[in-house]
Amino acid sequence: MTYNYRCVVNNVLRKTEFGPVSETNDSEFNGINVEPIVDRIKDWTNEVYIEICNSGFWRFLETEASFSTVIGQQNYSVADNCQVNRIINVREIHTPSLLRRIDFKDIDKCYPDTLQTTSATPRYYYFLDNTIYLYPVPNSVITVKYRYYKMVSELINSTEVPEIPEQWKWVWVNGVLVRVNQYLQDQSLNTAQMHYYDGLLQMRAANRADIQRKNSINPY
Repeated sequence: MTYNYRCVVNNVLRKTEFGPVSETNDSEFNGINVEPIVDRIKDWTNEVYIEICNSGFWRFLETEASFSTVIGQQNYSVADNCQVNRIINVREIHTPSLLRRIDFKDIDKCYPDTLQTTSATPRYYYFLDNTIYLYPVPNSVITVKYRYYKMVSELINSTEVPEIPEQWKWVWVNGVLVRVNQYLQDQSLNTAQMHYYDGLLQMRAANRADIQRKNSINPY
């Protein structure tokens, strides 16, 4: 079965009394209208999806974006799915070199009179709101790349492929079953909570090992 949003919803339904929905009609099971519970399960599936993705700095959410500097311009907006507190590193690829992150208060204290006037190839960056600021101010057009852990959005279309890898689908499904159990008071689903939190621990352990392997090979 193709791994997508519908697949996860059906995995949840298979573990309940409702069974999987039709491939062509999300509101029907064996001719019975199950739209109300299916809609709830879709909502819970998205809740747990976002809960898992926001609960750590996952390698599967690591991505990269870039922008070209403008001579004399210090501030640059980040991608829509990026929050600055989830940025891993920033580098300019002209040299190339990693830019050093510095707190705005420190750079303002050290260079109060030249913060917005000194121009050269940037060596530092800092954040204000959800914007990257470069120092010195760029004096040429260069490409700046930044790696970050992206924020996810709710899944809408049945065929959308989730960011959570398929190998961890079972953790996600158990997280949804926790909600189903709370709603239906289905005692057969009592083990879901244990499986969910145990699964999150396994995900974090695998993620730490993956990050360590990556950092041992490439400091960027």
